[in-house]
Amino acid sequence: MAWAVAAGIDGRKVTKQRLAANLGLTSIRALDGRLLKVDRLIASALVSDAPPVPIDAPSTAELLVAALTGAAAETLRGDLDAADAYRRVASEVDGTSSYQTPRRSSADRARRHRIVRRTRMALARIASRPPDIPRLQPLRNESRLVTFAYTLHDEPDGAVAELDRAWRNRSADAYPLLVDHAMRLVPNLERAGARARLHLLELVANIMRDTESVLALPVATRWLREALLAWGPANRQVVAAARTRAHILQLHGFLRSAASEFDCAIHSLSGIAFDTEHDRRMELIDLLMRRACVEVARGTGADLNLLAGHLARVSYISESADHPLPVRLQLHLMALQSDSASRRRRYEKVQEDLIRRIPMLVGAQPLAAVDTLLMCALRTRQSKAFTTELIDKLLPPLGVAHAWWNQFDRMSMRLTFAREKGISAAAPELIPTCVNLLRVEGTLPALPEFRV
Repeated sequence: MAWAVAAGIDGRKVTKQRLAANLGLTSIRALDGRLLKVDRLIASALVSDAPPVPIDAPSTAELLVAALTGAAAETLRGDLDAADAYRRVASEVDGTSSYQTPRRSSADRARRHRIVRRTRMALARIASRPPDIPRLQPLRNESRLVTFAYTLHDEPDGAVAELDRAWRNRSADAYPLLVDHAMRLVPNLERAGARARLHLLELVANIMRDTESVLALPVATRWLREALLAWGPANRQVVAAARTRAHILQLHGFLRSAASEFDCAIHSLSGIAFDTEHDRRMELIDLLMRRACVEVARGTGADLNLLAGHLARVSYISESADHPLPVRLQLHLMALQSDSASRRRRYEKVQEDLIRRIPMLVGAQPLAAVDTLLMCALRTRQSKAFTTELIDKLLPPLGVAHAWWNQFDRMSMRLTFAREKGISAAAPELIPTCVNLLRVEGTLPALPEFRV
């Protein structure tokens, strides 16, 4: 705007002294330097295929959020060329080469190249704005009548509390309507206050995270931005929002950016205010284990020293040895190192320890443990007889009522993969079908190996 006024585009003349004062600059020379920088950026954008670097450039995570949200939106609209362009740009932002463009006709390829170029140019501008949170009702790709025992409250606090109750009860059928209703009543920090707004964003981010949907990214980004605005960088919600965003990036294969986000969250933890030192320790353990999951998802490219170091740190500061996740991550570490007879024996010892723990686990933990056992058995190429017996023995007795939808989906994908590779004869039908209306194709992770 200052450049537009200085250039006289609106027809008014403004003195340089007044412009410098409006911009908070102390001299005419500083103003000339600022205007020259803006002129150069605009000129380079007009003559170059590369996107200009804005003065206040968005972070890598914010660029990824913009690209992946755009890809999901274009997929839902049916424009696959535009979705491909956004995904290609996202892989460029993350510095990965994992995305493979689908083969298309020459006409489609030419159009896609134009869209990619246009997306590169616009991405920084899109990412600089607060991301839009889509309405969830239109995602329900069916017309069946659904009834549920929840109330559409007229008061913001009541609407948020009702959504909280639905999330704790895992009432997936009620999510779209309750989320859209609460977002309408609490659209910003000012309408109902920061506490209600940030609680709502945390709930929606958790719902979409549990669904593994890429649409969790814009919600987590808004949660992070608004928590910083309302309560400053020392609030625990800032770390929680960054952790959620990093987790979704990991699930969708953007491991470099996920690792960077987790590392930043771990390093910033010392400046976060917690009610008790126990809460701080629990948050640190959670972040360390999630960061270790990123290394597990890297597979053969993992930094095994970093993975082992994080697990050792968790073991040192943990107050309880009963949580199964450190044992599961230890099994992943042993699976990645099982290249000698001695290491193979250590791997089998940890494997037996995890199998022994399964009957004592509760909630969603048993199925998660079996998923880890299957993933590691596939990675270490254990015998077909062992893998089949493992699944046939462990899966049927499990009470899967408390498992999450993503667990059913990833277990089914792993069993299908095992059967196709001749590693297991266990049938994917062992996994029950569980419907979550928000698990929409085009918004979910494409590959199971990133889902740890």
